[in-house]
Amino acid sequence: MTPSSFGTKGAECLWKLRWFVIARERIGDLRCILEAYDGLAMLRTLDPHQALVEVGYPALRARDAEELLKALEHEIGLVETGCPPQRPEL
Repeated sequence: MTPSSFGTKGAECLWKLRWFVIARERIGDLRCILEAYDGLAMLRTLDPHQALVEVGYPALRARDAEELLKALEHEIGLVETGCPPQRPEL
């Protein structure tokens, strides 16, 4: 799936968003892994019951973030989904 993008001014403000389902007990693991890569990506839990999470990362770091997400698909069982119809705003 193609990540969604949003931004306001210039490339430094452009972010990519992707959505994943993961085992509920692994959400904390994913958060810790992403936080360990300082400034690479952020995680937001959209629905804790369905274990639906949103991962956002700066477009300038897309290559690194996407490589990490690809590895995590296999290691912790991320399953990419599309943008949910009811996505809460920040």
